[in-house]
Amino acid sequence: MIEQILSFNQMQHLKSISFDVTPSGMTLIYTCDGEDDYYLKYGESTCKDDFRTITFQDVIELLNGTITVEINGFEEDFILIIEKRNDNNYSISYENDNLFLVGSSTSDILTCAYNMLVLCIENKYLTNKLKQK
Repeated sequence: MIEQILSFNQMQHLKSISFDVTPSGMTLIYTCDGEDDYYLKYGESTCKDDFRTITFQDVIELLNGTITVEINGFEEDFILIIEKRNDNNYSISYENDNLFLVGSSTSDILTCAYNMLVLCIENKYLTNKLKQK
C-alpha cells in the first residue's frame, strides 16, 4: 500500500505550495509523537501538524478532465491524457489537437501524477477539491 500514497516529503511540498493537507475524520495520516519523527497511522488527527495521505486515485480525481486557458485572446480547451509509453515511462499531460499545455513523464506512475498535480497547483489549473473519506 505504501507504493500507492504520496511520500511524507511530497505531502510537505504540497502543503508548502498552499494545498490543503488537513486530515478529517478517520483516515490514513502522517503523524508524529515528537519533533519531526513522522509515521503512518490510521485514525483521527491528534496533532495540528498531522497530514492526511493522498493516494494515486486521489491525485487522478483531483486533476480536471479538461482545462480551459486563454491564449492570445482565445479560449483553448486542453484534455487530460494519461499514457504508458513503449519506453516504460508514464506520461500525464494536458493537450489538444494543436497545442501541448503542460505535462510530466517518469518511470513511476505515482511520481508522474504527483508532478502533474504540482504543475497544476502552481499554474492555478486545479479546480477540483479533495474528497474527505
